[in-house]
Amino acid sequence: MNARTLHTSAATRIPPRPWWETWWCIVIALLLVAAPPLWPPVPPRFQAVFGSDAAALFPWRPAIDLLAAALTPMLGLELAIKAIVISIPVLTAAAMLWVSGQAHGRVQPSAYFALPFAYNLGLLHGFLNATLAMALALGAVAVWLRLARQPRVRAAVFVILSALICATHVLGWLCLAVMIFAAELARERAVEQDIVRRGWGECGWRAALACLPLAPPALMLLTWRAGGADDWPASLALKPGWLTMALRNRWPLFDAGCMVVIALVIYKSYRDRRFVHAPMLVAAAIGLLVLFVAMPAGADMTVAPYAIILALLSIRCNARVKLHRRGEVAWAALAFLAIRTVAGTASFVAESADVARPVGADTRDFPVADSQRGLSHPPAAR
Repeated sequence: MNARTLHTSAATRIPPRPWWETWWCIVIALLLVAAPPLWPPVPPRFQAVFGSDAAALFPWRPAIDLLAAALTPMLGLELAIKAIVISIPVLTAAAMLWVSGQAHGRVQPSAYFALPFAYNLGLLHGFLNATLAMALALGAVAVWLRLARQPRVRAAVFVILSALICATHVLGWLCLAVMIFAAELARERAVEQDIVRRGWGECGWRAALACLPLAPPALMLLTWRAGGADDWPASLALKPGWLTMALRNRWPLFDAGCMVVIALVIYKSYRDRRFVHAPMLVAAAIGLLVLFVAMPAGADMTVAPYAIILALLSIRCNARVKLHRRGEVAWAALAFLAIRTVAGTASFVAESADVARPVGADTRDFPVADSQRGLSHPPAAR
């Protein structure tokens, strides 16, 4: 009797989480994401702010302005901006791991390949509001998946959450709407009735109804000026560059090599039967890719990396993959993150030493890294 009880208890016991899902591993990964901007007193792309008069300190839009105004009395302006600059990529990386955990039930080891994208765009180009909005949008996707069985609660939450994201930056709200619509379309398409899948029209209608809580901020689009129709044809030639150099930094060959690694990871996941994919995240990645192609110059560069991020987060090891093999994937992903962290830190240190700017100079006079020449849009488009 005792032996049977012990056997039953052992069979029903929940297995311990693997090391890449433990809190200490996640904390180490987030610290690596936060490391690049820690060295310079002020990240090079934001140094001009602190040479200006205190009455004109905030050259950004309301979200960052409000955060800086709230933190400045406690930390001082320079430290407050530095804290914001560091916290945005950390928030983005945490949202990535949360999406992976919600989509697959557990954080996948391959999810760590996506983390180097967290700090690249916002810190190197200064798009803080857009990057903050995209971080919140990724977190909102995780919340959407989390509340899948509570549609009424989810609807109430997203009326508020979508408005908050839109107030941060309209691009974040637009990407959130596209991601959720595409994800819901994939979910509805997967439903079978009498071994027959729903038609695309019905699936699209149901997905649109599910997205209604996101609709109110659409009124803000009436005042949005992200570019004109004339910008779009000219921007098509630049779009492949934004995708293939989504990890662009100071060294073009190194950054291109890292993107080759990412491309091989995605390719391998589709060719190897030991890996499967979360349909909702795949659909969300495709939705962002379509949005990226359709957007005018300026905003498209912000969207490009997130399509790649969702493609990486969709990857899952199937049940037949042994634990030590999954551990090998986790080690490879963390090694990639560590290499990118070292390179990013070195880039910030080198650029901090290179940048010598007169007091009060306009932020648009910042030198563009060699790897960015030919890829950057005009400052007015940003």
